[in-house]
Amino acid sequence: KLQMKNSAGMLKEREPVLEKLSIVFQTFLTVACFFASISIVNIFSHPIDYTTGQYKIIAFLIVPFWILLLDQFNLGRIGRLKMYSTLFVEYFTAVTIGTILILATIMLLDFHAVSRAVIGVFAILNFIVLYGYKFALSAIMKYFRRRGMNSRLILIIADEDSDYFIDSLIETKDWG
Repeated sequence: KLQMKNSAGMLKEREPVLEKLSIVFQTFLTVACFFASISIVNIFSHPIDYTTGQYKIIAFLIVPFWILLLDQFNLGRIGRLKMYSTLFVEYFTAVTIGTILILATIMLLDFHAVSRAVIGVFAILNFIVLYGYKFALSAIMKYFRRRGMNSRLILIIADEDSDYFIDSLIETKDWG
């Protein structure tokens, strides 16, 4: 029992670091989605000359764009009570803004070799992968909370009328 409490405290203390690592990992997934979208369009649509430096520059620019967007929308957080519909909207918004930034960069730098189909496939693939990542991470964290890890200590000041609320807190282990 003591060991579980120590590991739960360690998770709580390391949450800011875990949030930053999550953002870095999601950015890595985003860059992988970009290169995967090049391959998808190349295989299923039309041949793409991805040897030009334009695709590499876009991939390089994705990194700061997505780090800023994911951080701004707090998408590195390992949420406890955030609904999946809220996460859906936040990821959709972040990917949409990021895609618009990429398209604006392509237009500003006059990158004619970059296929708009690649950017479209990238946006869809990136949204699916990032949302799927967060969904899987939430499921894993819910599992840990049910087992008593990553829990929070709270102090409740209440009267006899609050028994129902207190019982629901105790019975809902998903909340940690």
